[in-house]
Amino acid sequence: MTQVTDRTVHTGRCTQPTLREHLLASMSVPPVIPPFRFATVEAGRAVTGRSAEECGAESLYRSAYPSLRNYRFLLGLNLQTIISLIPSPEPVKDLAEFCDLNLITHMHFQVPRFRGLCRCVLRVAILGSRLIR
Repeated sequence: MTQVTDRTVHTGRCTQPTLREHLLASMSVPPVIPPFRFATVEAGRAVTGRSAEECGAESLYRSAYPSLRNYRFLLGLNLQTIISLIPSPEPVKDLAEFCDLNLITHMHFQVPRFRGLCRCVLRVAILGSRLIR
């Protein structure tokens, strides 16, 4: 016999949350959002029969600079190091705190602001495309 109450569905064997409770619970958890332009550069190689995490395989990722909404995604990667290449002489405070709290090494390097492709890069690209043809 099944009884429905405001909070749970009682089926005799176990108590399950109602659809409404399930939806409310899923809305309270922030979504997992990867940083802009996130991609795997080098996937960790696993030993046959074991996952990459079990055998300590390391992967390399790249992305645009992460924001607060990306930190939950980053936690799932079990990162050891984050390298920041930004024009600012100081690292962004939020990311530095995130790394400190999660025992992630944060390496910050100041680089010039990207201003688009320079003429020399365009020339090399054009010459390279002509050589391939």
